[in-house]
Amino acid sequence: MKSVAVILIILSIPFMVFGAFLAHKQHRLLKRAQPVSGTVIASRVVSAARKNSTVYRPAVVFRYVVRGRVHTADTVFPLCVISSSNRRWAESIVADFPPGKTIQAYYDPLDPGRAFLVRRHDFAPYLFILIPLPFLCVGAALLALGWAASAGAPVPVPAASGWFEVLPTFSLAAKQRAAWIAFGIWDTVGLLTLLHYAVAARPPYETAALVAGGMYFAVGGGGMATALYFSMRANTFLEARVFINRTPVVRGAPVTVAVRQKVREDIFIEQVRLGVVRHETIQKQGKTVTRVGWEEFVSLQTNQQVTAGQPLETATEISIPESQPPTTPATGREYTKHDWSLRLIVKVPGRPDYRAAFPILVM
Repeated sequence: MKSVAVILIILSIPFMVFGAFLAHKQHRLLKRAQPVSGTVIASRVVSAARKNSTVYRPAVVFRYVVRGRVHTADTVFPLCVISSSNRRWAESIVADFPPGKTIQAYYDPLDPGRAFLVRRHDFAPYLFILIPLPFLCVGAALLALGWAASAGAPVPVPAASGWFEVLPTFSLAAKQRAAWIAFGIWDTVGLLTLLHYAVAARPPYETAALVAGGMYFAVGGGGMATALYFSMRANTFLEARVFINRTPVVRGAPVTVAVRQKVREDIFIEQVRLGVVRHETIQKQGKTVTRVGWEEFVSLQTNQQVTAGQPLETATEISIPESQPPTTPATGREYTKHDWSLRLIVKVPGRPDYRAAFPILVM
């Protein structure tokens, strides 16, 4: 999990930094650019073949004079070359600048040989920030979960009276924290990016900006809902405690599992389910795939009123068939790999369910 998180973060940050650099460069140039009269020398649509498409850009060559010196430039927009798969877009711009037409250009006082024709904030640099943003958020959330997972013991620990407590893979607090970290990054970086464009650019805004802004707020709404979901769950339940009477779990031998669930307020529990789940990790077409290989669930409690502070306690006996494979050692490098866990699901009407995985060792 940590390696995936680091890859996502490393891949997204350079693009975002590059986009921020371009946005800053464009903004500074537009602020200091000075108007100057010029004449169009030539204009045409230039096409370039890409792997699966063809892109077009307007090429307009114009002449202008700054402090008695003649300069020639061919940049239409502040950011060098902007191309599109829409040929009509390029043709419409070329049509606005026919050869011989007297135009108003804008030159850079720090570099008079640099000039452009259309004074506007292009949204392309901001896309370099917004497109990788989901990957950064997911990477940050996975990294937070990875740290939380490594902080806890992955195997049952001795408890009182010969029992062993099975710790959850991720605690309620860890899931809540990861969700809010992801949403916080999404909210902060995205809003600052869109706010900068909205303030710096002049209406009417580009269609790309309006579409990207709408998508950002739509996805952000989902992110907030996820963060609130985990917060509501943490505000309803305390962390469940799961105990087994032996470890490792031996295939074919019965094992008693005890569950103790506390809640923060008086609630009605519709159902408590406990499952034994085996995940198998395989290599398929060069990719690593993890899927459920076997599972079995039993209902422990139904329609139970629980009082805040008073634990719901229940127990059952489980048995893993001898035909099932054991847990693959952590040092094992061959595929298929098998991981076992107990899955606890507590259903409460009108509230988020409590769901947690408790890893066990099966021999």
